[in-house]
Amino acid sequence: SEMGELISVEGVIQSVSDGVLKLHEAVFECQQCMNTLVRRAGSQIEDQVQPPVKCGNCDSEMFQITERKFQDRRTLVIKQKPDKRSREKLRVVLQGELAQDKKRTIKATGSAVRIIGYLEPQRKNERSKKKLYYKRLRANNVELLEDKWEDIDISNEEEKQIQGISDRDDVKDLLVD
Repeated sequence: SEMGELISVEGVIQSVSDGVLKLHEAVFECQQCMNTLVRRAGSQIEDQVQPPVKCGNCDSEMFQITERKFQDRRTLVIKQKPDKRSREKLRVVLQGELAQDKKRTIKATGSAVRIIGYLEPQRKNERSKKKLYYKRLRANNVELLEDKWEDIDISNEEEKQIQGISDRDDVKDLLVD
């Protein structure tokens, strides 16, 4: 019921993909009359630039790409926070400025985030004859909720214990045990 709606989701980052370039827009030129047509990745389900079928001027079906525009893209997988009953995973797509992560919002796995975006269907497997879809969130905003390392208060006694452990020769073995 929330497909196509702007929603807010809180969760913990489970994985972050490397940034990639995705074809966002292409200019096609008709090989017969040289008419140009601009196509964008518009369909939420397929999310690809589709070539024109016929030229609007001469009905030719022969086109060549003359320009391409790419956009940065990154995918996150988030899980709902541990205090929630359902631990559902959600795939999140970041594009453009968000995928570049200049603010370092997407630090690493385990970070708690609030993501605002549009819920949309995505084909599960492009090659499969079955048309199965999963939910994904096309992000408009990513906000870091907390830094789990800054929230820890350590007493003087605990600090002394940590210092004592760090001075030991068998620290690695102790941690493994």
